[in-house]
Amino acid sequence: MAAGSLFKKTFLMLGGNMAAVVLQAIQFILLARTLGAAEYGAFASVNALVAIVVPLAGLGYGNVMLMTVSRDHKAAPVQLGNCLAVTVVLGLILVMAIMLAVQWVYGPKSNLPLALVVGLSELVLVRSCLVAGQLFQSMDQIKRLSLINVSISLCRVLAIGGLLVSDTPQALHWAMISTTLLLLLTLVHVPAAARRAGGLSLSLAALQSQWRDATYFALGTSAKAAYTDLDKVFLGRTAPSAELGVYTTAYRLVVMAFIPVRSLLDVTASRFFKSGQSGVQHSFALSKKLIRFSVPYGMVVGLGMYVCAPLVPWILGPSYGDTADVLRWLAPLPAIQAVHYVLSDALTGAGYQRVRTQIQFLVLAIYAGLGLWLIPLHGWHGAAIVCLVSESLLAVLVILAVTKLLRQP
Repeated sequence: MAAGSLFKKTFLMLGGNMAAVVLQAIQFILLARTLGAAEYGAFASVNALVAIVVPLAGLGYGNVMLMTVSRDHKAAPVQLGNCLAVTVVLGLILVMAIMLAVQWVYGPKSNLPLALVVGLSELVLVRSCLVAGQLFQSMDQIKRLSLINVSISLCRVLAIGGLLVSDTPQALHWAMISTTLLLLLTLVHVPAAARRAGGLSLSLAALQSQWRDATYFALGTSAKAAYTDLDKVFLGRTAPSAELGVYTTAYRLVVMAFIPVRSLLDVTASRFFKSGQSGVQHSFALSKKLIRFSVPYGMVVGLGMYVCAPLVPWILGPSYGDTADVLRWLAPLPAIQAVHYVLSDALTGAGYQRVRTQIQFLVLAIYAGLGLWLIPLHGWHGAAIVCLVSESLLAVLVILAVTKLLRQP
């Protein structure tokens, strides 16, 4: 991929992702203000559990499809058919598991109807749309991938309209409207992906031959989701809903600030797989070019969040008064993530997803141990400490792994 083409596609992906970010920001602000910190915290407690198991909905076959079709477009019909089948079946199973987990984790505070609707939305409908997006991504059709991302965010924003006319806004009402719109969206994007792939077909032989790679992808992504959202689960179990709403709000702002780097990685995903076929040296060479942008960006945006943190309560309302302090604690995250995200993709592209997954599970174990110890004692302060320590450890371990592999013959 030429530098000009890479820039053009990155700019296109960034434009789509920034449009999605704007919509997410609108959704976030309107939903947070309309529901209030307590009701938004109730939604966040369910959403955190759902986010942890989201990668299992496709069992990693979406990443396998991205890897396989990036190298051979003729594999698209089988890869897409297998991936959609696994996503729907496992998604429905996970919805039932989420309802049991919500009841067990939160006890009397649990909201099972909300868990059901959010689970169906995120684990079946959204994941099916994202599978369609991965098919287009594997064929370097970044414009269509961006369209899918934007349309998902748009559905969630439009659903807030139903809350604005309600006398007693509830998270469940928003989730039901959003799920209905996402169902219609799925019926548009999935058939379009099937046409681009040249049809749909199932192959048990392909499922069996690729299950090992798929499992490593799924486990790695699940570990990432766990150490991204487990702090919110611990906090939701021990802290008031309002405190969880404040912490989740600050973390969400950090995630949105990191979108430009994620856009760059989305565009270069297929390129990592292609270059990685020749060895980790080649995928690492690509990662070095990306780090020249990602790290300075992470440092600048982290500093910006620290300085502008006092504006957040003014925008979202007085119930989010503590969000400024939380955001300042989390301000170093973009710079840390700018290192380990890029180098981790170098491992994956070169066929070392197993190494990446092992590192992620080691970090997850430390994360869980620290979370069980610090969060019940120190609330959101403990959650912020656990997050920073775990992300830093992940960056160090990934650097060590890449360095070791580069030294091998």
